[in-house]
Amino acid sequence: MIAPDWLQSGAIMFLVEHFAMLPLGSRIRLAA
Repeated sequence: MIAPDWLQSGAIMFLVEHFAMLPLGSRIRLAA
């Protein structure tokens, strides 16, 4: 089952932003 291009790119962007925000959020918490 192949997902549509827009759904696939949207999921990839969601994962990238999610994993990028995890270390960023912990860094802000540690700095605060």
